Amino acid sequence: MYSPSFDVVVNNINRLIERKIIEKLHIIFIYKLNIKMSSGNFRQVCDDFLKQLSELDNDKDKANKLFKNFNKELNPINRDKKQKNTLKNEMCVRILEKFYEVTKLHKELNEIWGNYTNILKYNEINCRRKLIRLIESDCEKETIPPGVLGLFFSIKNDLAKFITKKEIVIQAICTVEDILTKSLEESKVIKDLEKFFSTEDGIFLKNLNNSSIMTEEERDDYFKEFCNKYKIRSDYLLEIYLIVENVDKFSQLFDVIKEDVEGNIIMDTSISGVDAPSDFISSSRYSNIKKLLRNFNNQKIKSSVFMDNVYKMCVEDRDNKGILLETMGRDKKGYPKELTTIINECDTFSYDDEISKEFDFMFRNETYPSSKKYYYNDSDFENVNVIDIVNGVKILEDEIEKSLESNQSETPFFFFDIKTTIKYNKEQLAYIALKRKNSFWIIDCHDTQKQVFVFDFLEKLFTNVNISIVMYNSKKTINKLSLFFKFAKEKMKKTISNIFSIYLIINSFVRKDSSDPEIKKIFPSTYKEVFVYNNEHESHENKIEKQEILGDLIDDGDSVMPQTIKNICKDLTFSQAVHLVLGKPYDECEDTEYSFWQRNPLREAQKSSMKMRLNALEEMFMKLRIIINEKMNVNYRKEYISRTEVFFNKYKVTTY
Repeated sequence: MYSPSFDVVVNNINRLIERKIIEKLHIIFIYKLNIKMSSGNFRQVCDDFLKQLSELDNDKDKANKLFKNFNKELNPINRDKKQKNTLKNEMCVRILEKFYEVTKLHKELNEIWGNYTNILKYNEINCRRKLIRLIESDCEKETIPPGVLGLFFSIKNDLAKFITKKEIVIQAICTVEDILTKSLEESKVIKDLEKFFSTEDGIFLKNLNNSSIMTEEERDDYFKEFCNKYKIRSDYLLEIYLIVENVDKFSQLFDVIKEDVEGNIIMDTSISGVDAPSDFISSSRYSNIKKLLRNFNNQKIKSSVFMDNVYKMCVEDRDNKGILLETMGRDKKGYPKELTTIINECDTFSYDDEISKEFDFMFRNETYPSSKKYYYNDSDFENVNVIDIVNGVKILEDEIEKSLESNQSETPFFFFDIKTTIKYNKEQLAYIALKRKNSFWIIDCHDTQKQVFVFDFLEKLFTNVNISIVMYNSKKTINKLSLFFKFAKEKMKKTISNIFSIYLIINSFVRKDSSDPEIKKIFPSTYKEVFVYNNEHESHENKIEKQEILGDLIDDGDSVMPQTIKNICKDLTFSQAVHLVLGKPYDECEDTEYSFWQRNPLREAQKSSMKMRLNALEEMFMKLRIIINEKMNVNYRKEYISRTEVFFNKYKVTTY
């Protein structure tokens, strides 16, 4: 039998090795070639996209389709992650600049800005610098597209502080609806703005609705001169009441000259109440009436809340009734005859008296929640009654004593919430809502003569080491209570009761240094729905499209998404938390800036919303407890929460 020599064997082995090496090199070569070809193809896709941007006309639907198609190229759902298409900084800047120039020509394209943030990366440092250079170059010679200005002034971010020219802010005041002013506080332009509001132009803006300053014809002529001076296109101008509303917000930042009731020019050093919860009445009553009617027509507030605010406006100032009826009469959209009749015939307006039964006609059959898409828990509660604070103190004492006697190992849990109201521009505590097992109380705190009992109630609740209190955002709630009772500030902040905060527990799943937040694994079926920025001015189609886009990014583990989660969790609303943990959002139709919690008596829907809120608070707390205990793989009692339970000690709030 033939037996090859050692040299032959070695040669054969070497040939095999060489062949394998060549095969590997070939595979690597082909792989790199594919990447290069893929990279080259994507560059061509980007160049084509730039060309198509240049060819856009005044059709937002075509623009949306173009961006959507490009996004599919950028983020194919089933792509090989090793061959991920990435927009380089240089290309991002080119796209941003090109679309900015196109938007200046076509008004409808303004609605695209703020969407497709993985393409129009206005927050990325190079893009931000480019965008600021563009608007600062244009502001003195033409109108900046309102969609671009909205990125700086109507979205929660820090972009406004980079603005250095007051002309940009003046254009925003006149063209961007619902501007936010907070980020301007650190801006270099703030001193220039303060000087502007002491000039003739600034005073004119502040007093646009004030007929004693000038006649309507004089005002219109001056307005034309004003717009020419600041290069503001007439087709971009907001309605006057919206401009006044924007100007009012600047009183939060500095003293603004205004006219008092006697016609004297004075310095307005007050803080605007525009952003405060439950507030409706501010210095510009025409502006607020128009805004109320617009939100009612756009179905952003329901009929019962609208009628509550009509009543509140008439309590604050009886002249508002005539202004309201006159404004409704001029509106081409028209209003139900019954509604105008009731407003016209009602002459009794007081916070102390019960609201006329005629005002109930629009909500006799209203239900809460308003639709099946919202969270609902049909717990078997006793009748929901409102009790005064004196009885509330006694009930609390009895409930604490009774609960401590039943089980020495158990810490009684109370679920706690408050409702505030603004009465004559001053925020006050209106109600305390409290739940313990199947008992539920709404405690009326309106009576200014009984505030000592309110503090007594809070002291008994917050300074008892044997009980536990669950709130949504404990820090925010306690800070708010401390403002109402300044003499109790230190005592309230040194609570010895066991405090739990749903907001803090949820945020514990999102570490700052994590590139893959744990919250995605804990709530796999709801996190996609919750962690999408919501813009109330966006069309329904855009919202659906954005959810599809961000859904794809989440599935692909895109690095943008973890930061989005962290950003949203910082300001996570109660409704978002309920949606995340329990699967459906909480209906906030009774928790808007228009909510009228000094109403006498409360509507059934208002009482139901308080009950449902505490239901959701308890259900979230119990579900989070199960999730955390199972995650830690520890034994726990399902019947009650012991003081020795790991969850109890780990998530109890210790400091503020």
